[in-house]
Amino acid sequence: MYNVMVGICVMCVQNVDVLKDPDIVKQLGNILKTNVRACKSLGHPYMLQVCVMISRLRLGFAVISCLLS
Repeated sequence: MYNVMVGICVMCVQNVDVLKDPDIVKQLGNILKTNVRACKSLGHPYMLQVCVMISRLRLGFAVISCLLS
């Protein structure tokens, strides 16, 4: 799952139009749902990985926001 997230981030850096692909957006949603469940069960130790992912997603959301406006 982490490799998928990194791959999506790399693709977004190369071409922001990747974020227009519904399959990519669906994958991101699934990754977020999975991480929420993991955080609830594993607690604080899992937080470091989530922080890295959130910082990357924040960049992606900024790009999506620009595309929508």
